[in-house]
Amino acid sequence: SDVCSSDLEISNEWDNLGITNDFIFYKVMQDKELLEELVRIILPDIEFDDLNITAQKPIEIGKDVHGVRFDIFATSNDGTVIEIEMQVLSQGNLPRRLRYYGSMVDSELLDKGVVYSKLKDCYVIAICPFDYYNKGLHKYTFTNRCHETDGLEMGDGTTKIVLNAVGTANDVSRKLKEFLNYVSGKPSDDEYVKKLDAAVYKARQNKEWRRQYMTLLMRDLENQEIGIEKGREEG
Repeated sequence: SDVCSSDLEISNEWDNLGITNDFIFYKVMQDKELLEELVRIILPDIEFDDLNITAQKPIEIGKDVHGVRFDIFATSNDGTVIEIEMQVLSQGNLPRRLRYYGSMVDSELLDKGVVYSKLKDCYVIAICPFDYYNKGLHKYTFTNRCHETDGLEMGDGTTKIVLNAVGTANDVSRKLKEFLNYVSGKPSDDEYVKKLDAAVYKARQNKEWRRQYMTLLMRDLENQEIGIEKGREEG
């Protein structure tokens, strides 16, 4: 009966999942049109004609090195890398996590034989339903700058962006604000948000995805139980 109740809980959870769930996020963002529009909303100053998308892209450097699995890893037709994460929990390590993700992107490019001088621009973006920096901004953009000379950029081509869905400042475009409002659970009449919401609803109707999600969740629960049991034995 415990198994049945677990199945029921997972089933109920699935029926209520939204865009902040990383499983739903990466499934929905495999739609090239939706992702390209989101990238243009977040990064209005970059130009591209096409995106090559890999969802849940794993990068393993070696057995002794902590690998990563990116929610969305996309490259534009000119080679620009755009990596997007849905970061729901504030664990206090977001800046260093983004630093590590950026280094993993570079190692992946270098593994493919790209020389340093040919490394393309890289954008690492975290979408958060919380304000990590507590400044009220919707968008925090970080690049490497010189401390000694104002306005001097290092020019290494890396940009890290932290999006805050609960921002209060008037600091971003209406389109981006509407998207972030949607992430924070607020209703919106924005055309893009409506398309996105329809895609989320459609994703929840996908029986194969539901089965995948339930399998992953059951595996996580089993691993947690094994960890607790091991702790008891060692204790």
